[in-house]
Amino acid sequence: MIMDNIQDILKRYYRGETTLAEERYLKEEFRRGHLTEEPALSTGPVQESLPEGLYAGIRQGIRKRRQKHFRQLYLTAGSIAAMLVLIIFVKGSFRPALPSDLQVTDNIKRERFENALRTIGNILEEDRPNEKVLYEDHKLIIAIE
Repeated sequence: MIMDNIQDILKRYYRGETTLAEERYLKEEFRRGHLTEEPALSTGPVQESLPEGLYAGIRQGIRKRRQKHFRQLYLTAGSIAAMLVLIIFVKGSFRPALPSDLQVTDNIKRERFENALRTIGNILEEDRPNEKVLYEDHKLIIAIE
């Protein structure tokens, strides 16, 4: 009798036709352990079958999202690689002169100094003609030797 009563109240509960007092009664019975042989949710409405192409559509949507994700990942990785190559190229092409290239040995310093002194000496030793300038203008120079 109690089980039939619980089954009847459960059916009406799933249809939304129970009162608050009946819902309290159901809670008390389930707490006491007066459970039916069948699961409580089996008395609910009949389940409808899912459309045939539903799982295929869901899987296709997941595949598209994964492809989009991987495409974005590849674009990001490619951009980072291109930037690294560009940085390495620019850094390599505008490389400052190495200190070893600018170092001059003592012999080279001595030779350059001697060449500079020789050049200055040659300029100072040039023979100037013995001329006396009598008059000098913008376009006219009068000189006597």
